[in-house]
Amino acid sequence: MKQIICGFIVVALLSGCTLAPRSWRESFRTFDRQTKRSSAWPEPFRHADREAQKVPFQTMIENGWQVEHTMTEALFGSDNRLTRAGEKRVEWIVTQSPEEWRTVHVVRGNSVQATEARLDSVQQYVARLVPEGPMPAVVVTTKVPPSGSGEYLNEVHRMYRETLPVPQLPGAASAEAL
Repeated sequence: MKQIICGFIVVALLSGCTLAPRSWRESFRTFDRQTKRSSAWPEPFRHADREAQKVPFQTMIENGWQVEHTMTEALFGSDNRLTRAGEKRVEWIVTQSPEEWRTVHVVRGNSVQATEARLDSVQQYVARLVPEGPMPAVVVTTKVPPSGSGEYLNEVHRMYRETLPVPQLPGAASAEAL
């Protein structure tokens, strides 16, 4: 350390630096702090970097649960009341999903009255499912998850199954070889 400080003084004198004693003390403190910081690198920064890498994944998890728990228009009837499929979806959210993610997201309706009717329908059903204790939150969202019609998805699944080869047991010749 003494060699570094002596080297710093020599460089300062050779460069024609004329600092007051207070500035010299501050310069030595800055130099000492930078030297310690450089010798400790990268350890002081690893924790912050690791935490910064986790943030996008946490956002992805939150968005995934929101998509999974969004009640779309298909789950409400023409009167903006829950259909049987909608009731089953709410029941799964309230009883099966992890407690920290038990928030029901309701897609905003075409009007304020439609949105209020949807919220009321979901909140009444949640109240029936959870008679005591804290109720899961029911919130309005404008994010509509991507989906397709049931007919289209059924057709794609049927076509996939038709392309699978027929399962066959090995022939008698190959069984003797084993």
